[in-house]
Amino acid sequence: MIRSANSVRKVDVGRTACYHDYEIVIMKASGMVRTQIQLTESQAGELKRLAAARGVSMAEIIRQGVDAVLRSKPFPDAEERRKKALALAGMYRSGKSDVSKRHDKYLAEDFGG
Repeated sequence: MIRSANSVRKVDVGRTACYHDYEIVIMKASGMVRTQIQLTESQAGELKRLAAARGVSMAEIIRQGVDAVLRSKPFPDAEERRKKALALAGMYRSGKSDVSKRHDKYLAEDFGG
């Protein structure tokens, strides 16, 4: 990674300097956000081997994994949730005429509240 003179700055910790004492300032031009994750030893080892086999960095493998999860759409977007909720409206009948006024009471009865 190429760093400009302004991209690394010393953090004063009051002791002998160590590489942990430097804060990397992310350049906006990179479009990347630095983050930290924790992996098990097994995950880290497998990730390192996979990255080496593919000739890419561990960070690139992690980004690819995140992209795959995000493409899978684990959560429907707001418009999709709204459409599903509207499709359910009026589909079921309780046989009670006061559900809109006493819904809390009925929920408490059914869920032991």
